[in-house]
Amino acid sequence: MAGEVNTGMDKQEMKRLLAKSKQEPVNCAFGQGKDKTTALLMLDKVKGARGVEKDLLKEFPDANNTRFGVALVDVEADPKLVKFRINKQVSGAARKLVKTLKGTGYTKVEILLDDGTVVEKHSEEEEQEGKGGESEDTTTTATTGVPPAPPLGPAPPQPQAPKLDPAELTRLLTEQVKRIPGAVAKAPLLKEQLAKFATDAQVNIKTGNLTYAATTIEQLRRALDAVAAGATGASREAFEKSSKIWQATRERVESDIEKLRAELLATYTDGDLAAKLDAAYTARVTPLLDMLDESLSLKLDAAAKTLDPASQATLVAEARVLIQNHQTFVSGDETMAELDANPFVPLQLRATVGGMLAALAKSVH
Repeated sequence: MAGEVNTGMDKQEMKRLLAKSKQEPVNCAFGQGKDKTTALLMLDKVKGARGVEKDLLKEFPDANNTRFGVALVDVEADPKLVKFRINKQVSGAARKLVKTLKGTGYTKVEILLDDGTVVEKHSEEEEQEGKGGESEDTTTTATTGVPPAPPLGPAPPQPQAPKLDPAELTRLLTEQVKRIPGAVAKAPLLKEQLAKFATDAQVNIKTGNLTYAATTIEQLRRALDAVAAGATGASREAFEKSSKIWQATRERVESDIEKLRAELLATYTDGDLAAKLDAAYTARVTPLLDMLDESLSLKLDAAAKTLDPASQATLVAEARVLIQNHQTFVSGDETMAELDANPFVPLQLRATVGGMLAALAKSVH
């Protein structure tokens, strides 16, 4: 549409991928571009979230405040709501994303962190309500000739949120920081995340972002309480180990494919033929490598590090879906079968990947 702001994706493609996210989350990245009223947004079903962020920055070199993660439409919660689970906190993005999504049929946005904490939410309906009931009153007068009834009395005073005190927040943060060494002794994997909560809270206090500081301190408190209650265990180590195993499997597949490429180019040394062969080979194997991307590793790593049991359960469920999708792909992919049958380099890609996925399916639960 003429005059439409380029936010990174065609609306119809955006709508198609969000529809797919009802069954399985899609990877996403968003940020701020030149137009300060809308957000840049890219979605991808295959490419990893970090890769989507790289694509966003490649298309919009001046983009800032970029975030990456997954997007999903939770039909049971609200079919018009898009949830963005992102890698770190952000401010002011929900309202802009609502404008970016205008025309897709999705009118509400909720932004969450990896541990499930909701940091922002906004909806198109809120904006419409904010534009005023005044126009509704005018319409009533014009169509009926009767002005709207006056209010019965003064509006009741709205409760105000208690004013946050930096000194009190510092005291609360100090209390929680003292608990971190004991928690790390029980759950070493959480050391980095606990330290990040503490650091972020301290920075927000110093910079005057007291609401964010209070939110982060509460996240830290809940995490420490979870550790104290024994909400961590062997499963975290298993998820981290599974993440590393899948990453190693991917690297082995890439290495084997490159060995075959090198052998082909060494066999067919004619310049033009070699170039065409290399291009054809790349076109054939790229979809395979894109399908077996790092999304599963990232999902398992997040499950190992999240501090919220409900979020961990969601991430594990999403990881299991990815494993099942990969298993289906591997069992029917012709490219993988042809690579295994090549006469130049002995490969066992299907056995390697299929066997590893079967092992992961048993360990990720």
